[in-house]
Amino acid sequence: RDRGDNMIKCPGCGGEVEFKPGVKQVVCQYCGTKFDPEQKVSDVKVAKENAPIDTYSGKTYSCTQCGATLMTFDETAITFCSYCGSQAMIEEKMIKQNNPDFIIPFEKTKEECIEAYKKKVNSALFAPSYMKSDVVVQKFRGIYMPYAIYKVGCHKKVSNKGEKYSHREGDYQIYDEYTINADVNVDYDGMSFDLVSKFYDKFSASIPFNYKLRKDFNPNYLSGFYADTCDVDMSVYDKEALDLPKNDLSTKLRKNGTYGNFGCNNPTAPLEVEDRKVGMFPVYFLAIRSKDNKKVNYAVVNGQTGKVAVDLPID
Repeated sequence: RDRGDNMIKCPGCGGEVEFKPGVKQVVCQYCGTKFDPEQKVSDVKVAKENAPIDTYSGKTYSCTQCGATLMTFDETAITFCSYCGSQAMIEEKMIKQNNPDFIIPFEKTKEECIEAYKKKVNSALFAPSYMKSDVVVQKFRGIYMPYAIYKVGCHKKVSNKGEKYSHREGDYQIYDEYTINADVNVDYDGMSFDLVSKFYDKFSASIPFNYKLRKDFNPNYLSGFYADTCDVDMSVYDKEALDLPKNDLSTKLRKNGTYGNFGCNNPTAPLEVEDRKVGMFPVYFLAIRSKDNKKVNYAVVNGQTGKVAVDLPID
């Protein structure tokens, strides 16, 4: 059955494959064949031999309750929405996505994710019992979230004003004002912001990733997991990306004693966005519906580090 997609298949039998974080290999669910996820896409048997390698394809499901959309990379049907917990995932279709620039593969298994979550919730004495249910925690879902990755910098001569100093010479009051000029060459790379509107920024900020451990994108890593699609324009975060390093940059400039000697205690330099890239970062996501079905609480676990963030209500 040729569906016109290029989802990764087993090079041995053509069956469905899954990336296993524990062994860091892609494993066939049918014949047990294993291969390195770094293997080139063109070396792996795909559903359509002439599929382009600058895109990846998946089957999407859209939730009729909250509008969320997830991509899958095998024949598994989505039975519930990861974002609202609804059982109404429908509108199946195939889509193609442009390859992101980077990916951070899952390092933690689902079992390690559940253990980290339970440890976090059990330490909260007043957490409702329904948040600790084994049935609930088994609904954790591994999802690759798209992130905008910024590089900002300054590479030019920068002027900062010093204080005015005054002194009297005879009948004259003399004012001296200083300008400190310096060649500034600085880059800040790896600042990341999620591109999914339904993934709250407070959770995204609570589970930071180690961008230095990124890898070039390879769709092999997606096997066995889900992926979300971008629905936030990358330029939305321009201001945050430019503001975030300002205090650090000022601190570094102050280390040059010249600024302090001439009364400039808060030197600055104008940063500019130099580059934006897209990366896929691993998150275990859980939506927990209250017993009365009126509230949804969220839990996320960093699939790289195991760090947990939970929306804990008080019972």
